[in-house]
Amino acid sequence: MSLEERRQKLLENTLNEVNNSLAEILKILQKDRPIEFIFKAGETPDLTLSLKSECGTINSGYLLINRPNKESSRHEVLSFPLLFVHQICLKCHTLRQQIVYTIHNYKRCTLQSIESFLSMASQAIAILSDPKFMKIPITNYFEPPLPPDIELDIFFQNGNAKLLYSPFNNLEAGSAKNVEDETFLVALEGILLRIIHSLKYLRSDVITWAIPADE
Repeated sequence: MSLEERRQKLLENTLNEVNNSLAEILKILQKDRPIEFIFKAGETPDLTLSLKSECGTINSGYLLINRPNKESSRHEVLSFPLLFVHQICLKCHTLRQQIVYTIHNYKRCTLQSIESFLSMASQAIAILSDPKFMKIPITNYFEPPLPPDIELDIFFQNGNAKLLYSPFNNLEAGSAKNVEDETFLVALEGILLRIIHSLKYLRSDVITWAIPADE
């Protein structure tokens, strides 16, 4: 096998590995990956929130509100998207299209194209630390509407989902530490890190190939 053939094989293997990792992420939007979040907050009022997610969207659930000496109320959850899931999948879908094209047109793969792949993967993982996507206001997604003294946000961070009860100061009211959601968030970050790691190694190889051999 010639040097050029070995380089082509390494390029194809690395890009196929990245392609398979991207496919893992896109499976999140499939219907066979339901996720359930359950929050309990023993404050006043006492809150119990249950959410079920499918295809990157909260599609069912309820909030129970119990107040001392008052009748409890139940509020059904209206459908809303988990924005960070859809944003990451959108970037990964675009990146995968470019990766697949490059696999079939490997001679067009340049350092510039690998830098572009790496930039897109880095943008995807950066979403996981961006409050704009990771903190989701859910107060208006209930029927009947919530009482005016209750405002709720869900905040996804460090492999966990937190419920913020924020009429005054964004106090953390409850935290969902279910196996399902923790595994989901940690796995998502882990796959993205694996993609970035592979692309960095490929970039290093391509830079090395560009250096003329000593005569």
